Amino acid sequence: MKSKSPKMPRFKTEEERLRYRILELEAEVAVLKKLRELNQQKMAKKPKSSTR
Repeated sequence: MKSKSPKMPRFKTEEERLRYRILELEAEVAVLKKLRELNQQKMAKKPKSSTR
């Protein structure tokens, strides 16, 4: 039975592979930035509890 994981494209050159990797990393950074933004919004809405 074959796994259904996405296959990496075949690259003709190392430069193509690196350009693809850059795109992957840029997309990951964008997702992480959005998650951070959403988390900060969530934390700002949360009522602050007193420490005493």
